[in-house]
Amino acid sequence: MGRLVGTLVGLAPWLMLQAQQDRIVFTGAGRMWMHHDRVSGALLEDGTLNGTLVAGDTVTPRRVMAGTALFDFGVVARPDRATEIVAVTRVTSTLDGFWGQGVGFQVRELYARGVIRGKIRYRVGDLDLRLTPYTLWNGNGDLGNRIPDLWRVWSDWVDYDRFQRDGHWRQQGLDVDAALASRWFDEITVRGALTKQRATDYFFQPDRLLGLGTLEMRRGRWNGGYRMVSLFDVAPTAQFSTAAARSTAHSVDLRGKLKAESRWTWGGEAGWSGTEFVDMEGAPEPGRDGFAEVWGRWDAADSTGFWRGVSATVEARRVGTGYRSPGAQSRRTDWGASSGTWGFYTNQERVRPLTTVDLLQDPGVYRPTLSMGLQAYNPAFRNALPYGAATPNRQGLAVAMRRDRPEEAWSFAELRLDLTTELAGQGIATHRNMGVLDGYTRLRLDRWYGGQRPFSWDLHLHAERTDRAGLADTGLGAVDWRQAWFAGGFQWQFQRDLSLQCSLLSLRAQGTEYLAVRDPFDRIVDYRRHEADLRERVLATGLSYRFTDSIRLDLQYRALFRNDALLAAYDYQWSQWNFLYTLYF
Repeated sequence: MGRLVGTLVGLAPWLMLQAQQDRIVFTGAGRMWMHHDRVSGALLEDGTLNGTLVAGDTVTPRRVMAGTALFDFGVVARPDRATEIVAVTRVTSTLDGFWGQGVGFQVRELYARGVIRGKIRYRVGDLDLRLTPYTLWNGNGDLGNRIPDLWRVWSDWVDYDRFQRDGHWRQQGLDVDAALASRWFDEITVRGALTKQRATDYFFQPDRLLGLGTLEMRRGRWNGGYRMVSLFDVAPTAQFSTAAARSTAHSVDLRGKLKAESRWTWGGEAGWSGTEFVDMEGAPEPGRDGFAEVWGRWDAADSTGFWRGVSATVEARRVGTGYRSPGAQSRRTDWGASSGTWGFYTNQERVRPLTTVDLLQDPGVYRPTLSMGLQAYNPAFRNALPYGAATPNRQGLAVAMRRDRPEEAWSFAELRLDLTTELAGQGIATHRNMGVLDGYTRLRLDRWYGGQRPFSWDLHLHAERTDRAGLADTGLGAVDWRQAWFAGGFQWQFQRDLSLQCSLLSLRAQGTEYLAVRDPFDRIVDYRRHEADLRERVLATGLSYRFTDSIRLDLQYRALFRNDALLAAYDYQWSQWNFLYTLYF
């Protein structure tokens, strides 16, 4: 560490000179989090579980005080007009790391990008990639994006820490694109990327790569393109095995307007996928399937009168049972992970099931890599479309409306209804029928009563219902599943730069579902009965002081009440005091 400090001190004069010449720009982010946790409830007391006496938890500490400080220091160097190099180093320290103990250093981000002869753009190193929700898209968040202001400081940090903002997957490799000249099109762009997903162990596990290629074309009011994404193994990199797997997805799309003055925009996307396994014992034959989606969007954002700021969308989609696209179907939430805060409970040191609080504040429960097969999910949070729009074995219709008038008291509202059914029954002839209702609104109450300080309310409701008839002789009973997620809160800026925040989060999941159990080749081999009668409620309040738009200090208190009627002996309450300082620059 002393050698690193000496190097930085020696480089300081040169860095200052380069910065003055605008050839070096400094960026970064920082966070100081201290928290005090307290656990109580039935979990800590003797009780019964399924008729069996269960001893109270005597292992889990009742109170915990902990904290972490970290700082990301980034340098953006521009050696010439066509080249940019970005390097970000993270320094971390735990609250218990006295006098420099417990301090860690790591390179968090490193890439170079530039332009060759003014035509070819490239980026090498860390990449942020996304295409469409059916090919490459990191959009499987279990709580959605409509988070009250009190929680946004936490969810924004998780997205920043895991590089999962705006549907991107963080990868490492090479990304190149170029614009081509054409007499028939206004613009043609080609793109290719190759990244490394998994390293070989040099014996039986080969390297796994992700490759993509796109062709985008624009002419007049219409845009279209072709995309290919492939996740594949390089068998020769494993010395004692020739086994390899490959999953490739293709899609074509077209979108535009029939008339320039029309408020309607029409579009569609269709594609197919193929999966194959080479030299793998018991592997199935190569499988292929496809998807199709059409949509229309009416937009009156620039109109006047009643329809000003209103837009509406209608979608119809069909995704085959065998359609596989790892880039779109991989889930970001790892439901087998343990939380970094109080991750285990009971005398058997079981992994504590993730809660809404864990999903909002803990980056460690999110995975950064893609999976060849469909990953497990928790139906209490998402059940109808657990893999987003690319969820296989689905067909349905969706309608959505939005009203966006930021200058008014009722500043924003959005409502979406998805009606979906299965294409083929799972283990049974009858199909599931699913309905999803998602609504959000934001109110500026200060504009109603003429207040001088902003006072806003946010309300979000996500509700799902899944039904299916059952047959007793198959061992698969009826499906009757209900799930509802509510997030509401207000923020009142009662003093300059100082705000009072309050929030209520509520999760309710009840009923019976049957979850597919899959083998290593993603084939369904069994079904697991899943029953729940779960309720989570989170009450939170706090004060937030903003030094600038990118620097803030938060003092918050929250209490989580988790009740499961089927596992009442594990019910608990988790309260937490938080001191959080965040900055971005």
